[in-house]
Amino acid sequence: MSEPWTKRLRSGALASLLSHVITAAGQMLVVPMYLVAWGGELYGEWLALSAAVAYAGLCDLGFATYTINVLGANRARGEADEYTRNLHSALTFSLGASVLALGVALLALLFLPFESWFSAGSRPLLLGAGALLALQVTLAIPRGLLLGLYRTFGETARGLSLANAQRLGYFGATALALGLGGDWLAVAASQLVPTVALFAWIRFDVRRRHPEVELGWAKSERSRWRAALSPSLFFLLIQGSLVLVLQGSALVVGALFGAASVALFVSLRTLSNLARQVAGSLSNVLWPELTGLAAQGRGRELRALHSLAVKGLSALSLNAALFLYLAGEPLFELWTRGRLEFEPQLFHALLAWLVLQAPWTASSYVLLATNRHRNLATRQLASGVLGLAAGCALGAAWGPAGVVWGLLLAEFGLCAWSVPRAVCELIGESPAFLAREIYVRGGLVGTGLALAAWPLHRVSGSMGALFELPVAFAFATGVGGSAAWLLWFSSAERGLLLRVLRGKVQPRAVAERSSVRA
Repeated sequence: MSEPWTKRLRSGALASLLSHVITAAGQMLVVPMYLVAWGGELYGEWLALSAAVAYAGLCDLGFATYTINVLGANRARGEADEYTRNLHSALTFSLGASVLALGVALLALLFLPFESWFSAGSRPLLLGAGALLALQVTLAIPRGLLLGLYRTFGETARGLSLANAQRLGYFGATALALGLGGDWLAVAASQLVPTVALFAWIRFDVRRRHPEVELGWAKSERSRWRAALSPSLFFLLIQGSLVLVLQGSALVVGALFGAASVALFVSLRTLSNLARQVAGSLSNVLWPELTGLAAQGRGRELRALHSLAVKGLSALSLNAALFLYLAGEPLFELWTRGRLEFEPQLFHALLAWLVLQAPWTASSYVLLATNRHRNLATRQLASGVLGLAAGCALGAAWGPAGVVWGLLLAEFGLCAWSVPRAVCELIGESPAFLAREIYVRGGLVGTGLALAAWPLHRVSGSMGALFELPVAFAFATGVGGSAAWLLWFSSAERGLLLRVLRGKVQPRAVAERSSVRA
């Protein structure tokens, strides 16, 4: 008998958080090694070559994301034959896309004058390193699909652990190659080893643990490719919208205020995005559970999980924003060593964006997990385009902070209510309940905490970083956490959340307790 989804959420969340720790630690290790081994200019060229071949990964077209949702629904409903046919079709498509992407990348390397753009060495060295980097990128297409299979088995934590192992291997192989004095070709070759090992292990592990699952392509059907193409492209559109906002906002800031402002803008955005990344990781762990509950028609459990996810992730973002509001300046100065001047208005706009984006983003995972994301994709694209236009107008008047407010206002206007409402219609929840519990009740709690943090910020800011950091942590976790717990979550939700965190609640018990509204 499989473990309850409450335990899967807990183990998956821990594995997801561990991936952030590994990535951060790995980057801290290898970036200085790159600089020592190759110097700043050669390392910069390596990054440029890596970025150039990275576009080959777009050949996935969002197919894996769509297919994992379908496979998860097949598995939840016990549709073994449909699972096999969809899996074989997806594997055929992914392998074909990978081969096509690799071919395009190799043609580009052969016919574009890369040797005149880089000073790394001979043309054979550039071609070899570029080809190995392109192979890494294109292998990520079927790798994502194979790792996603663990989500369909209800083993999200295991899939994440395998990805973490590959990530550790990647950083370890890179450090070893650099430490031995390796050039571009040696480093690119070493980075391929963990990926190849991962493929071999997944093939063995799936056959050992799930012999009923057939890995292959004998039952592939082209008709399933055509059926999947349109929804897959909308997943690609969502990814493109995120890139549009991410890169477009930096370009707007650069065009309006110069390169120095871009460095400050991107650095402050990175600091503010730490909480968003954690929330996103937890949401990804929720994804397969949402898929399974929806496929089985377990509406009460789905509504309960949706409500807890929106409140919990919104509270997490709010408390993270409170901490960064109080401690952001000393943290930024320590991080940049004073090389960039902190801009409070810009940072506060980024924190407001973090808080206001959290509810509808958390709610949107129901649409993503059930392949009902078409309107979400078009709204995100529209909000990105309109937000950049508004950011240009407001930026001219308010500086870089105006760019953020333009993006925030467009996104909030197009997505903040329409996305949760669409989710409520899908799962049978009352939009009025969601509005009251999330935006009204949560808004009152957030406003009260912001008003309380403002005088504390003025007082603690004059006492130095050694005082600011512990005060900020105590306020965000103690005052902010207590206020959210006591004033935002109802008594029934508090009891339910405790049981979920302990992994002791079966789905039916969750549904029964979730029906109690405070």
